[in-house]
Amino acid sequence: MSRCRLDAEGIEHVIYDCSFAYAIGSKLSYCKEIEGLLSRLSEPILMGLASWVPPPAHLLKINVDACFVSANGKSCSGIIIRNHVGLIMGAALRHSYQVSSSFEAEALAVVNGLLFASELGFRYVILECIFSFVPWSGNKVAHAVATLGRLENEDRFWIKEAPSPALELAVSDHRAWEPP
Repeated sequence: MSRCRLDAEGIEHVIYDCSFAYAIGSKLSYCKEIEGLLSRLSEPILMGLASWVPPPAHLLKINVDACFVSANGKSCSGIIIRNHVGLIMGAALRHSYQVSSSFEAEALAVVNGLLFASELGFRYVILECIFSFVPWSGNKVAHAVATLGRLENEDRFWIKEAPSPALELAVSDHRAWEPP
């Protein structure tokens, strides 16, 4: 279920009808940037699950998380993109500066995740993030990438791989849902 109690929220709902998305956009002035990124994707679906579950075969799943340090206003977005069999299609960590809150850091993680997917040419995606009430157990791989960003000073990108802590967690996710 999504924040608005709909099973799936298409682009039109998120951009034009979703009061939750509007609150994010109006508070942070990211509405235009999000709308531009979403217009390059075909039908992102926002949803929340108790643990990571692979997407349907025709979609990729983007998980994002943010690490925020209020003392210096620095945040790092952790992004992981996986396919229907759990294989990592891409991972990224992107830094942002002069960030004022953890809410803003999480919103930036959403924007950075959609931007990364778009840059890789992925158009059919499901997005999971803190705003879709995904618990840590369903977002631990993205969290590992975001946490790594605290130790890094540069943005990093991986194609069909991820940093080793994230890979280990992705393997554990795979074991959890793979049939015996």
